[in-house]
Amino acid sequence: MIKLKLFCIPHAGGLACYFNEWKLKMKERSDIEVCPLELAGKGSRSDEPMYNSIEDASIDIYNILRASHLDDCPYAILGHSMGAIILLEVLHQIHYRRQIQLPVHVFFSGEGAPKYTVLDPMSELPLEIFINRIKNMGGIPEELSKYPDFLAEYISIIQNDYKLIDKYDHKKEYCFENTKVSVMNGNLDTSINPLNKSGWQDYFTSQINIKDFNGGHFFIKEDNDKVVSYIVNTLNSGIEMEMGIVQ
Repeated sequence: MIKLKLFCIPHAGGLACYFNEWKLKMKERSDIEVCPLELAGKGSRSDEPMYNSIEDASIDIYNILRASHLDDCPYAILGHSMGAIILLEVLHQIHYRRQIQLPVHVFFSGEGAPKYTVLDPMSELPLEIFINRIKNMGGIPEELSKYPDFLAEYISIIQNDYKLIDKYDHKKEYCFENTKVSVMNGNLDTSINPLNKSGWQDYFTSQINIKDFNGGHFFIKEDNDKVVSYIVNTLNSGIEMEMGIVQ
């Protein structure tokens, strides 16, 4: 099998370790190396200032990719929820700067196409309502409720992330060529509708693939095994065809 790196961009409030379970699972089934990306101000980068915009985050991620010596290594990128919006801007950086090779595949997970998303400024909600909304999405680990100080810090981080989402220009127009795309969502995620799911096609000249899984907004945990299998099969078949291994 051909070695490939899968870079993963987490959701609002999410840490790189959210994808640690995938490291072992994908290693067992493929030669894919999972590379979770830590966003500034969180986890192992908690001593760094948080971003002021989605664009700031995308430039940071782009610079990490550029420093990863990808010239001789095929790679893919997955972004979940807010991470999917960041991924769209990372793609813009890659296509615009032309300093690193294009990813062999990108996965937009748990997020509708920004241009078709009905804006609902979460960061402006009263704190109690904001917390309840995040809880209902499955975005607050149950164990955090036992530790009020940690919970307060966590909520503050999520609020900052939603400020980035709320002030992002959702009407941006892009048209990327030579990019293979999968759009993944949970079939119970009420934040996703058919229009903003299929709307990702507007950003790409190639036909996108749309795949639904069992679960809500965090289906990548709820339907973990099937998600991993889908990603592995998609990447293995794609890279083999690109390298001429499959006739």
